[in-house]
Amino acid sequence: MKKNKLFLFLLPFLLVAGCNDTKSSSTNSSSSKEIVDFEVPITLAKLKNLFVKGGVSYNLEEQETKSSTRHTKEITTKMWSIETTITNETLTVYEGPFAYLTGSEQITHEMTDEFVSQYPEENDTYQAFRGVYNDKYYEVIDYGIGKDRDYAVVLDITENVTDTTQIKMEDVIHYSNTTASDFVRRYLNYMNSINGLLDPDIKADKSFSYHLESEGESADDYGIYPFNVSLDLDFEKDGFLKRYNLVYEMKYIDDETQIEIDYGSIEDEIVITRGAKNKINSNYPLVPTDYWLTDYEVQLLVTNRDLDTYNVNPNEIPIDCYVDASAISVVPEKALDTELKIVSSANNDVVSVNEYGVVRSVGAGSTTLTVSSTTGIEKTIDVTVFIPDATSVELKCYSLHYYKGETYNLYVYWNPDNVREELDWHVDHPEIIEVDFDDAGDPIVHCLEAGTATITITAKGKPTITDSLTLTVTEKLSAEQINQAVIGKWINQSQSEQYVQFNADLTGSFFYDYEFTFTWSITITANNVTIHLSTVTPNTTEITYAYDGNNIADVALDGLSLRLELRFSSYDYWAFEYAGTFIKEN
Repeated sequence: MKKNKLFLFLLPFLLVAGCNDTKSSSTNSSSSKEIVDFEVPITLAKLKNLFVKGGVSYNLEEQETKSSTRHTKEITTKMWSIETTITNETLTVYEGPFAYLTGSEQITHEMTDEFVSQYPEENDTYQAFRGVYNDKYYEVIDYGIGKDRDYAVVLDITENVTDTTQIKMEDVIHYSNTTASDFVRRYLNYMNSINGLLDPDIKADKSFSYHLESEGESADDYGIYPFNVSLDLDFEKDGFLKRYNLVYEMKYIDDETQIEIDYGSIEDEIVITRGAKNKINSNYPLVPTDYWLTDYEVQLLVTNRDLDTYNVNPNEIPIDCYVDASAISVVPEKALDTELKIVSSANNDVVSVNEYGVVRSVGAGSTTLTVSSTTGIEKTIDVTVFIPDATSVELKCYSLHYYKGETYNLYVYWNPDNVREELDWHVDHPEIIEVDFDDAGDPIVHCLEAGTATITITAKGKPTITDSLTLTVTEKLSAEQINQAVIGKWINQSQSEQYVQFNADLTGSFFYDYEFTFTWSITITANNVTIHLSTVTPNTTEITYAYDGNNIADVALDGLSLRLELRFSSYDYWAFEYAGTFIKEN
């Protein structure tokens, strides 16, 4: 259970500065009593004691708060904008106990980068319930736009809490009343530069107030975060907190530049109305049980091999897909616990449900699925799985070169991808290439001799569904032959004005829009040939430098082509990566 979920919207800066507070609750007291001989605190330690478990203001606020209003303004510096969030909320406390809260939130952005488009202003309203309803404890927050941000939880009330589904009555009383004391208890931790005696302003009616100011700083790997904070507190004569007002401002000082900028701020004020709580009536402004599912219909979804997810008719589930369920036509409409799970299948040979809850359509036929909501509301749905007819097939091999003596993987792609068809394979020149299958049953091709051959696949019984792949097999050059083949001029196969020249003295040049000069070295292994370009110098003022460590040319083992990759940057910080395929000039 998230103790202050309904109120802790606006504390990131305070957390950055180092506030590590723990949850606490007050004692169980349901009626107010006169606090006699109250001593006005004159030290920070005694003032803090008002807001800890059993503290005077803590207990009085819990017992006697009728309502409170809160206004916060938070300014956050982000990468592209300064975000300002203004929140107004009103808490009304009822006998019962329960509390009802209404609020509004407005978010605006001041852009700090001219290239980033303006964010639209965001406005939202919300209402919340926290307390006892039908003998259980509920927390609900309902935003006015959609369900994405809504939250709801229900707990059993017990004196012996054993797990997170339970809560003690004393905590129920606390959560459905106290608000301001929780915040002040945290805020007083920032008064770390206050030493000695405080100077309370005591009025003629014995009410009293404080104005406190403090400063400090925190730090991380990026810099220092100095902050200033002021806190105003107003009390009645018996220690009841009537109002607080916090102003917190944080700066940021970069470690390298020592430049100080405004990093963020928060203004937070609560005003409390004291008196008899509002009586419970039958017209709840927000009904907690409206957020729990009582009935629904099932919509099935499938996810195919391409990870496309879409709604599906239960009588038209394609094979080889993951199957999921979602709730539609939910009752009531505000219900949040709408997540569904397929828990079993009557025939696992049609739709399988494994021990990890993964559901797949694995065979043609019919079965019945059992679906359950998170609260155990079960439904059954009859489904039929079918195998679609093939409309086309494609044969691929993802190698740029094919060399004698090497073996390569072949890939077959059906459309749709979950058909069940067998193939006939044909090779027009079996002396050049041979099709085989590996231990997993996947197709491979062995390159036997230099030359050109074509592989044709055809769906058995469907001669119109066919595809072909032509491969040209070459022999690998020796290391000595490759060294000789590299020297000379290479022309970009798609941009004839671009070329790269490798000279016998290990110097070279590359012409793009500009000329680059370089030195080079070559590395030859059994599987690849790499030329390393060094001291790359652009012959232009528009390009500042090239990245020597990342400039290479990969050469085909048959010496017929190479692929050049070059990376460089300009004086105004743009970076560019060039890649092109080149053929040796005849």
